[in-house]
Amino acid sequence: ESDQEILSAYANAYQQRVAAWNLFSILRQSNWEASFETVWATKQYSELPTNQNKPMSHNLELAYYYKRYWEYALRYESSDELAGATRFQYGIGATWRPYRFMSLGIEYLSGRYKEAFVFDDKGESVSRTTSFQSRLTLEF
Repeated sequence: ESDQEILSAYANAYQQRVAAWNLFSILRQSNWEASFETVWATKQYSELPTNQNKPMSHNLELAYYYKRYWEYALRYESSDELAGATRFQYGIGATWRPYRFMSLGIEYLSGRYKEAFVFDDKGESVSRTTSFQSRLTLEF
């Protein structure tokens, strides 16, 4: 089961459930870690167009922890046949944890879409994306 609503345009109704494989791996050392995750459908969704009917995605992240307050990360993501998602995307991020229950993070990502796969409100093909995000987290 996935919380990604692949069939949202079809009221999340399906003719047949499609199984998927998922692999997640993480390697940790004292001040760094590497994680990899991949998910892919084993069969085609009959409800979806042929260029979107067998989605898959991959994510690789390398993180370095400096002292106990800072985390720096490099990320690479790719996907295929996943509506609205980039073909590949990469970027950097940093997180500062000044207190035990608080963190402030920033992330920059740049990516490309598959040609003629994603369209804007004017119906024109979108080829690139760039995002800058910040996040303040408080735990209680």
